[in-house]
Parts: sequence; structure tokens; C-alpha cells
Amino acid sequence: MSATRFLLPCFLLVGACGGGGGETDPTPLPNTLLIEGSDMGVKFQNIRVSRGTSAVTGATVTVNGVTMPETGPGYYQGQLQNFLPPGAAVLLEVRAGSLVATGQTTIPQEVTMVTPVTGATITRGNVINVTWTSSGNPDRFQIGLEYQVNAGSTSQSVTVDGSLRAGSIPTTAVPANATNPSVYVFGYANGTFSGAADPASRMNLRQPSLSVPLSFAP
Repeated sequence: MSATRFLLPCFLLVGACGGGGGETDPTPLPNTLLIEGSDMGVKFQNIRVSRGTSAVTGATVTVNGVTMPETGPGYYQGQLQNFLPPGAAVLLEVRAGSLVATGQTTIPQEVTMVTPVTGATITRGNVINVTWTSSGNPDRFQIGLEYQVNAGSTSQSVTVDGSLRAGSIPTTAVPANATNPSVYVFGYANGTFSGAADPASRMNLRQPSLSVPLSFAP
């Protein structure tokens, strides 16, 4: 009797068909880190680090040599020993495995509100015209309106170019039961990045103005 020969399907013979090539990741991780200040400031620092769509955990993040602890997946928060003055240099470094990225900028100049003045009355539905002074031109200014609704704080903002000294913010979205409105202006610096930093990285380092309390018209 001749021997019976059984042939196993090709997919059961690992490496026996098609040269035995191993599987490859169809979506490899990028070799850059997206670094986003949310926000950074003159003392307190809040930084988010991601790679592709994933938070980067276990990274070493420093600001002017001070390590920022990881407070959540991909979030690094901490503070410097002292408040930095306008014009002071800020160096951000992120090390994640073999990837190293740095960002640098200077603290924006101080922002002083001109209008509206403290206690000014604003009318819901009308825009609030805001003016300010600053001796420098940051990358951008953010005009913000804060108010309280049911004991909770809410805010909305508008961004304008860093060369401007005037802007307006709408109030059409402010609910009828909102109270305690106030207006502020922040100067923001994006920073310049090098190394393994994603081109979309931003330090978002802000210099705030004093918040000006207002009142709603009856």
C-alpha cells in the first residue's frame, strides 16, 4: 500500500509560504512629539505631550531645568520657584525614550487694560469693546469674558493679532441668569521648537492682565 500524503494548508505552516515575512505595523508611531502648553505661564506650568493619537507617559519634562511631574496620562504640571519677569527666557525640554524636543521663548510684556473700566455696565447682546496697552508684540492676544452661572464659572474668548491693542468680544451667548462678569486680556507666546517636536507644537506661554469686574445692565 502506498503511503498517503496529507498537505497542510499554507496558513498553518508559519514561514513556509511566501518567504515567511513577519507582520508589520500598518500605522507606525510618528517620530515627533506634539507638545502643547495648556497653558504655560510666568510661574505655573501646564503641558500636554502626545505622539500620534496617544498620550506620552513617563516622559521627563523640564522648564528652565525644573522637572514637571506627570499628573495624568500625558499631562505634566508644576511650578517654578519664582515668578519670571517680562523678557525672561523660558526653555522647555521633553525627553521621551530616544526622542528629545525643546521649545524656547521669552515671557511676554505686561498687559494693562484701558477699557472697559472697573464697574462699567455692559448690555447682553452687545459686543464689549476692549482696549489695552503693552510694550511688546506677542504672537497673539486673547480677549476673555468670564461670568458665573448657577455658582459655576464660564468663559468665552476671542483671539486677535499680537500687534493690535483693541478688539471686541460678543455677549450673545451669555445667558440671562449670568452674574459677575469680568474681562481680561492675555498676551501669548507660541515659542520656537527644535529636535523631535511636531511642527504644530506650541508653548502657549501667557502674560495675563488684571481681570476687570463689570456689571450687567438690568
